[in-house]
Amino acid sequence: MKLNRKTGKFILLTGFNILISILAVGQYEDLGTVKAKVDYANNLREWDGFGVNYVQTAHTRNYNDFPQEYGGFSILNQKQKNEIIEMIFGADGLKPGIVKMFLDPLHQKEKGGAYDHETTTKYMFEFFDLGLTKTREWGGELSVITTLYSPPAYMTKQKTLRGRDIDPDHKEDIAFYMIDWAKYLKSKEYPLKYISLHNEGEDWRRWPVQGNYANFDHGHDYNLYWRPEEVAEFLDFMPGLMKEHGLDDVGLTPGECSRWFQFYYSGYAQHILDNPNSLKNLSLITSHNFYRLLPGGHRWFAGTSNIGTDMIRKEKPDLHAWVTSASWGNMDVDFAWQIWMNIYLAKVNAYIPWVVIKRPTHWKSDDPNPNTAILVSEDSTYKVLPGYNVYKHFTRAGQPGMGVAYTECMDSEVQLLGFSSNDTNNSDAFIVVNVNNWVAYRSDAVDINLNGINYTFSNQDPLYNLYREENQRDKYKNINTKSIRTEKGYLLEVIFPLKQINLSPKGGRPLNIEIKVKDGAYALAGEIRWAEGGPFVLSTGYDSYEYSIHYNPTKSDFEGILETDWVNTKEYMIKEKSHPNTKDSFSATWEACYDTENLYFLIDITDDSNLQARKVKIDLNGTKYKSFKAIRSIDNIESYKEIGTYAVEGGSITYEAPSRSITTFTGIE
Repeated sequence: MKLNRKTGKFILLTGFNILISILAVGQYEDLGTVKAKVDYANNLREWDGFGVNYVQTAHTRNYNDFPQEYGGFSILNQKQKNEIIEMIFGADGLKPGIVKMFLDPLHQKEKGGAYDHETTTKYMFEFFDLGLTKTREWGGELSVITTLYSPPAYMTKQKTLRGRDIDPDHKEDIAFYMIDWAKYLKSKEYPLKYISLHNEGEDWRRWPVQGNYANFDHGHDYNLYWRPEEVAEFLDFMPGLMKEHGLDDVGLTPGECSRWFQFYYSGYAQHILDNPNSLKNLSLITSHNFYRLLPGGHRWFAGTSNIGTDMIRKEKPDLHAWVTSASWGNMDVDFAWQIWMNIYLAKVNAYIPWVVIKRPTHWKSDDPNPNTAILVSEDSTYKVLPGYNVYKHFTRAGQPGMGVAYTECMDSEVQLLGFSSNDTNNSDAFIVVNVNNWVAYRSDAVDINLNGINYTFSNQDPLYNLYREENQRDKYKNINTKSIRTEKGYLLEVIFPLKQINLSPKGGRPLNIEIKVKDGAYALAGEIRWAEGGPFVLSTGYDSYEYSIHYNPTKSDFEGILETDWVNTKEYMIKEKSHPNTKDSFSATWEACYDTENLYFLIDITDDSNLQARKVKIDLNGTKYKSFKAIRSIDNIESYKEIGTYAVEGGSITYEAPSRSITTFTGIE
């Protein structure tokens, strides 16, 4: 036996065999715990707050003919309004710091005519008045930004409401339209901070290319096309007029493109930079950011590019930027992810989503942004939607005057947001968002075989369309499904039209059923099967077949995962293992019912492999707090629930973030 000093290995020769032994094997680092950091000593920028928006009019051409009231306050009683105001502005509510108000085009009919700032704004003002009073009750304050939706018809070249182009002879009239409105808000002692020139004014494609038609008939709200040079011109001359009318303390913004990408790519940032007075007079950068995960070059592509903001900040480093409208998405963790992207990638100082309360029937045509925090129905009731609790995680953690703290994390599926106290009376806070898709890591599948015809569904793509062969898709075109996550796995509900599977609601034809549930749709890790009895018959409930599916007249529409519709159905356990590697923890049940149109199945799967929690060790630098209170939401499972207090040990907190969860940690003295 000999030590080779160059390799550090013993070499032992025995006959024809050579054995190499490693003297020492280093310990591998365990990466099961995700490393992360919030540095409260490193503020990236000042935070101006989260905001809310109430829209009263968006489409109406004549308020007497159609008194549009999209926000919904007009059909609620005072008790309901007070409840909503408490939820939004109260000490235990969202606690926004900013309110956005639109200036619609119906405040003046002709040049030199009287301004009417009340007819189309009554309920928007009521919302704000109640909100401001409630905010000041707990010692808070609001800031107002007002945006020109579009000007009166006579100020456009087309001389029609929602005309596309600014009439050059009426540029000052447009400026005075905004100025008189601002003076009116100030006369009401509203804390107005900014005037914004336009609403998504970069999108020239909302009109015919000739510009000869207002295009009101496709559900578009009030708009006006603002060319980049026109924005720069208004930033040049309008602030002087504002000062002449006593608005020295009100700033001017360049309007609001539909997304940050357009603020840069359509030339607005560069035109501002090319005009020294425009750059000098610019008080705040504003834009919407209706994020869409689409290829670059697609008309609705919207990343979180901040190139235009960066260009301007090179010349004015302290200039703030606000997102003034954005989608609520599906009111889930992905909505939270969009907020993170705007704060850390677009580098904004404030965030305001699209309306916080809405009455959908008062949007002309289909509402392109159907989700919100509070939904008002035509029967004069309201409903709190999941978006409310998702947004609440952020609005309460990031109060005005706080700082955006530096964060880092080794796992891109865990987003970390930090808000430092920054010498305010607010506590240091941080938010952990686990965007891990519960089905992306491990997609499962369910086979339902009816009289020898097999149908396959996946919890990731319920109708399996991403992977189904083209000639198989017609087989599924009338079938409807929904998959939803549960605490133990997921539910899959499937609706088969009776005609499609050759059944009649009057019964008669037997139905043989076999169900398989697969652990891993594409890389099989286990499978369980039910084929224990039958054939089944469709039963009206008064007969006594051993295997029967009962009539359920309450289930006339497919709405997806409604427990009340399944209370009187028989549950069958799926337990036969049909794959050698099936885990004991993998199990399922199924049940079925029918009505005059459809046959319904509900499969309840228990599969812990789909619940991809992330154990995160978060180093906390620069905070005085020794413990943090935690509040958590989990998509479809848990909403804004306090889960306890976490102590800072050795400068860090270790936390296991469930899949698709948002958890807010707030410092405790």
